[in-house]
Amino acid sequence: MTVESPRNREDLIRHAMARLGEGAIRIPITKEQQFIRVREAVRKYKEFHTDSTDRVFVAHQVTAADKTNGYLTVPETVVRVSRVFPWGGIRLKSGIGLFTGSWNYTLMNPIFAKIGPYDTYTSPMVAFYMYEQHVSLIDHVMHGDKRFTYNQKTNILRIEESWNEIAEGAYLLYEAQVEPDDLTDSPFWGDDWLARYTQCLFKEQWGANVSKYDNVQLPGGHSISGTRIADEAQAEKERLLEELREEHSFYPAFVIG
Repeated sequence: MTVESPRNREDLIRHAMARLGEGAIRIPITKEQQFIRVREAVRKYKEFHTDSTDRVFVAHQVTAADKTNGYLTVPETVVRVSRVFPWGGIRLKSGIGLFTGSWNYTLMNPIFAKIGPYDTYTSPMVAFYMYEQHVSLIDHVMHGDKRFTYNQKTNILRIEESWNEIAEGAYLLYEAQVEPDDLTDSPFWGDDWLARYTQCLFKEQWGANVSKYDNVQLPGGHSISGTRIADEAQAEKERLLEELREEHSFYPAFVIG
């Protein structure tokens, strides 16, 4: 555990406090406020930063309860679901799977032996690829990906299709962004943007705390302005959120509030 390279929540707290000047001066933030602000920073980081999660494909075996409910309950580590594949599963980029009926039909049907200037006997892969792209386009127009909604608070994935189309015990495939498996000792906590955003939130909390004593004279004739600290923190926060939108986000900038 090091302050320089945080590996857990406590490291991140000490890192952010050191960046604010703790040790040289006293930063009046309680432990409870630190935990609340770290949670706020981590939530923003997980929700929008591309480095906070892993992109995976999840195969869910459909149960009788899923069919009765009309939705799936996904693991709590799922941050967002970006795609639900058709019941038949995922197809290769060319639109086919090996040794399918499509493959056999293409090879045996003389109608597709020549496609435009490409002869299947002299350039078979080019012609075959062109034909399968066409088949894939038709399949996408006729079926396409499944429409769905996902609520991260309840971990419920609703698919807007008739559940009669899929049998109990079949597998449903969806693409998702998930949290790392173990954050107890992880470089997750040492991300530069997360560290700077946490520091900014601590500074905002510091300003809010001491603003109650604005213009109070300190020993030695000094005074401290909580309002000025809070204003500086707000300006830093806006810059960091703009950086998140423009450089690190999953989404286009205009959809992030």
